[in-house]
Amino acid sequence: MEKIKIRRAKKEDFEKLAELMQGFWDKIDTHRKEYKSGFLKELKDNKTARFLLFDNKELIGNITMVKYWTTWCNGYQMVLEEIVVAPKHRKKGYGLKLLDYAIEYAKKNAKEIWLGTGTRSKAQTLYKKRMKKANAVVYELKFHDKR
Repeated sequence: MEKIKIRRAKKEDFEKLAELMQGFWDKIDTHRKEYKSGFLKELKDNKTARFLLFDNKELIGNITMVKYWTTWCNGYQMVLEEIVVAPKHRKKGYGLKLLDYAIEYAKKNAKEIWLGTGTRSKAQTLYKKRMKKANAVVYELKFHDKR
């Protein structure tokens, strides 16, 4: 029988999280020290909320949000930065459990929640179950990684 638990990330979760995020975090193996440093910093700030989903103590999912104040809604917004479910656990409703958890957290801590996603992302099916498509265009400017 599965025992699902979602909780806030802790510093001792880094190694399991790094394993889960293999393939999502760029160059995790060569920049592990920097990723760990950033992870520990985000645990201390009051802007980042990272939640982990466990099934019988196995880490199978992660969702991360960043909170900031904006004049756009005259209050705090939460931005979904990452939502990842381990490949062998996909299509079982875990992504929706993480998204629902994030939405409830955002309701208590912000005026709205939003995310940006690729136009071909299969995850759009998940997002459409709880969120509506915004009338927005996203632009980006990537800087060369000088590490």
